[in-house]
Formats: sequence, C-alpha cells, structure tokens
Amino acid sequence: MSWPLEPDQIHGWESGPNRTRIARLSRHVIGVELVGSIPVEGCMALEPWLEHYLPDSGAAHLFWNAHAMKDYDPSLRWRFQKILSRHRAEWEAMHVLFTSVFVGMITAAVNLTYGGGIRMHRDPVAFDAALERTLAVQ
Repeated sequence: MSWPLEPDQIHGWESGPNRTRIARLSRHVIGVELVGSIPVEGCMALEPWLEHYLPDSGAAHLFWNAHAMKDYDPSLRWRFQKILSRHRAEWEAMHVLFTSVFVGMITAAVNLTYGGGIRMHRDPVAFDAALERTLAVQ
C-alpha cells in the first residue's frame, strides 16, 4: 500500500525489519500497516492515533495492511478490538489484507462481532484498488 502523504504525517514504531504505521489518508480514510513481528510496543504506538483519528473522522474507512505481518503479540488483537469497539459508531467499513490463515480466521471471527463490517482481502491488488476507490469518493 502506498500512501500519498509526507513522512511527518505517518506515525508508528520500527525496529529492524519490523514496523507498525498509521496515517490519515483523507478525512474519512485511515491506513494501518503491520510488517514483520509486532510486539506490544508496536501496537501501543498506534493506539493513541486510532483514538485521535476515529472520533474526528465521522464515518471512517480503515485499511489494515497485514500482508507482510509474520506474527504478533497475543494482546494486539484485544488491544485493537477494544478501541474499535469503543469507537464502533465512528467507522463505517474496515478492509484487512492478510496472507496468514490464522490472521484470516481471527479477522473472520472479529467480523461476526461487528455484523459484517470487515472486508477481507488476500490479494494486494484488490486491496489497493479498494483503497483507491474509497479515496476517490472520500
């Protein structure tokens, strides 16, 4: 996923080949990228930005690129799910790109709790196309 932003508009954490990034791509579009092995510190670096962006976005469209994520701290899912649940009225749709079967299963289970608001992608081209379409109208 390429983001049309200046580097100072991207926030996150990085350690060697591992990184988390978050950026507001438009008023209603938030992009998140998870690469490599994500410890709790990587998750914590994104939390305040999610808390900041979601209330201000109105009807956010979240794009989570976990295509290159290898593994993550077990608390990551619960930490993000807590924030997303607290702000459920403030996001309209979520797209998740993944390769891991385990991440796909977790995403499918979480999707049930949100009434189908999550669109799952295994193809990066389709994910990027969805992002481009959303940015074009948001």
